[in-house]
Amino acid sequence: MTSVGKADHENAASVDIALDPDLTLYPLTPAQRSAVDALRDETRRSVAAGAHVRWIAPLSAAFIYRLEGVFSEARALGAEPCIGGGDVSSLSPNDRLFLDDFLRYRVLGEDAALLSGEDRRHYEQLLGRLGSPPVTNISFAADAAEVLLHGVRGHLAAFGASAGDARKVAGARYAKVLLIGAYGGEHIGDAAILGGVLFRINRKHGVSNAVLMTQRPAHTRHLTPMIETPVTIDVREYLHREIDAVIDSVDAVVFAGGPLIDLPKQLVRHLYTAALARKKGKPFLMEGIGPGPFHRAPSIFTAKRLLKLADFISVRTRESADDMLMEEVECETGTDPAFDYLETRGAALTRLAPGEAAQIASLLDGAEERPVIGVNIRPIYHQYTAGASGDKVSYTRDIEQRFEERLAAAINEVSRRAEAKPVFVFFSMNAVQFGLSDMTSVWRISRHIAPGVDWRVWEADASLDGVLELIRNMTVAVTMRFHATIFALSQGVDAIGIDYRIGKRDKVAAVLSDAGKGDQVARIDEMTTPWLVDQLSRHIRLRD
Repeated sequence: MTSVGKADHENAASVDIALDPDLTLYPLTPAQRSAVDALRDETRRSVAAGAHVRWIAPLSAAFIYRLEGVFSEARALGAEPCIGGGDVSSLSPNDRLFLDDFLRYRVLGEDAALLSGEDRRHYEQLLGRLGSPPVTNISFAADAAEVLLHGVRGHLAAFGASAGDARKVAGARYAKVLLIGAYGGEHIGDAAILGGVLFRINRKHGVSNAVLMTQRPAHTRHLTPMIETPVTIDVREYLHREIDAVIDSVDAVVFAGGPLIDLPKQLVRHLYTAALARKKGKPFLMEGIGPGPFHRAPSIFTAKRLLKLADFISVRTRESADDMLMEEVECETGTDPAFDYLETRGAALTRLAPGEAAQIASLLDGAEERPVIGVNIRPIYHQYTAGASGDKVSYTRDIEQRFEERLAAAINEVSRRAEAKPVFVFFSMNAVQFGLSDMTSVWRISRHIAPGVDWRVWEADASLDGVLELIRNMTVAVTMRFHATIFALSQGVDAIGIDYRIGKRDKVAAVLSDAGKGDQVARIDEMTTPWLVDQLSRHIRLRD
């Protein structure tokens, strides 16, 4: 690190600290650890003296993937984080997309109230240099008006549309389909779902071309090249004019797996699309869906109307089939489509991102003949917390913080008692801010990890094949995201699941139960340190 400016402890001057381009908050070497400790010590001294401290992060391809930890750490120490100048032309398209997401949803979104007018202009100009559109803040009233407007269109379109009929689609052939679902906020697990659905509809219906509707086309176009399927994909923005323009050119509409969830703006578009398809005599299929959770009555009503329009429905777990949403419809019970896609990934993983093999090799350096424990933890939404009284936001965060402390305590104990020192590797299924970044959780957990624990963090927006390659080197994985669990199971790696819905059993428990591993999952609000130590002791030999 380099201090820019002068710390005047008597006059409370400003202190700018330019961060070293090689800095990581998750050090692997003594030199890296020393640099982090020195940065923290200098920041604490300056803040205690009343100085205004800024951490200036370099604008580089490697460092943008460390920004979540840097911003969180700086604010925890009382410093102001900021991104310095630099040449954005050195960033790849994927780097630019990642930085765009961080600026849009973290800096100018979550942290907007903390910015001065000058800072806001700096970040808006940086977005412009990336070639990105400006941030638009949509009010609750505007959101509600959009849902109402499109909800009326959707329900009017559904009025009089005939109910689904499975006989119409059995053995039918479709050359081209329109795909809808929760796309735009997806991560690599959802990309695997898409790949699985494409394989299924190619095998069952001969589909070779698909138009995929998404609320964030650039993000989806970043993910679709990660999958390898026999179906070509044309990504379009999920707008009514695009639906109207495409519907006549396709043979069927397919809800392409994933959650059927309480997202009102998406639900009303889904209803409009499905109803329009039915009125035009086109089949509507729902392949490998997971219903819920829901907490709004209008959303439940809309979702039920959508289900009744479907000619065919398959759900991804036995518990999905028993969900209250499915009471009045017929459905097949299968597996999550991600399993279908992951089964196709052979020994040679052909869709690794540039540089990923080297990153994985570095993460695993020195881990030979030692247990490797994968860890994937995610932040959680308070909207789906069950059983809370009073302030649901505070209650949810308190439970989440207690869980993070218990998880870290289990990691510390296993590391201390293990006969062969284990390597703990944190990996993200979703590293971007949209949809809650897993990197938020790793920073919080890392603060409780004891010195001496071999704790490694993959600071990257990893590809689907990249995560598979890492998982194939694991002894066991502690998984909180649903698809982290599926990725581990698909590769023959035992998963210890954390069901992340407070107060109610949910989908991580469901998928592990279907796999005959229902005793290997605990709910986030019920997990204890001894339970997790006991689970890990089945894979790691511990001293008494």
